[in-house]
Order: sequence, then structure tokens, then C-alpha cells
Amino acid sequence: MIGKFRSKIDKIDERILKLLAERFENVIKIGEIKRGKGLKIQNKKREDEIIRKVRKLSSRFALNERFVSDFYELIIDESRKLQG
Repeated sequence: MIGKFRSKIDKIDERILKLLAERFENVIKIGEIKRGKGLKIQNKKREDEIIRKVRKLSSRFALNERFVSDFYELIIDESRKLQG
């Protein structure tokens, strides 16, 4: 019984990682464009927009707003590193 749910979780984890990798591929492309145009890597306005958006979405999926916000702060931090 537990094994069935763990198997589902394993598949979900793989999908999450695949989506995260896809997101970072796009982040890298954006970083290349920014560097080519001489733009700053950090865009605080965009970062704040993302955090506001995911905080709103968290309630739709019954997720803890603080957890989602913290999780995305990590994603954004890694995104900046990949773009730099």
C-alpha cells in the first residue's frame, strides 16, 4: 500500500526535476540575452512579480504560502547564479 504511493511520489519528483531543468535552460538563455544587451542580471521587479504570483497560486493548490515563497526564493537565487 505505502509502496504504491511512494512510487507515485518518485514519478512526481522526476517530473518536478524535469520541469526545473527546463526552467533553468530558459534562464540560461535569458542570461545570454541580458549579457549581450549589457543588462543587469538581477531584475528585482521581475523577481518580486514572480514571488507575488506564486504566493497567490499557492492557495489554489492548498500549499503553504511561506513554503512556496521560500522555495521560489531558492529558485530565483539559483537562476541569478546561472545567468551570471
